[in-house]
Amino acid sequence: EVATKIAACVCFVISFVALCMACCMHKSVEVGAACIEVACETIFEMPSLLLLPILKAVCKGLLLLVLVIGFLELYSSAPIKTPADGTAPRLEQDLSGWEAILFYLFVSFWIVVFVNALYQFIVAYGVAEYYYT
Repeated sequence: EVATKIAACVCFVISFVALCMACCMHKSVEVGAACIEVACETIFEMPSLLLLPILKAVCKGLLLLVLVIGFLELYSSAPIKTPADGTAPRLEQDLSGWEAILFYLFVSFWIVVFVNALYQFIVAYGVAEYYYT
């Protein structure tokens, strides 16, 4: 019974703090609600925006597939070393191989980030064209 009263007091304090924050941030909540309202109007006027996340997922999936295949081809370009103890042969990367792999990973990351920025630009440009016309 004591634990229930303590939990009730803690919940009351948390709800009071949340209420105070909501009252203090009333203007911010109004601005956020207005932004959401404009976003809903934009989506109703441009329903093609609903297809963009699917298009982005397909494009990024294909890009990832191409980049992974390229990485595997680069990694497998190393010379094959056969150990003398009879174990299975394996690929041995030298310093230039590791440098090429590191460079490939960096460029791959750069390409993925660029595609993400391109997607954001497409959405922003489309919405700006709608909003300002």
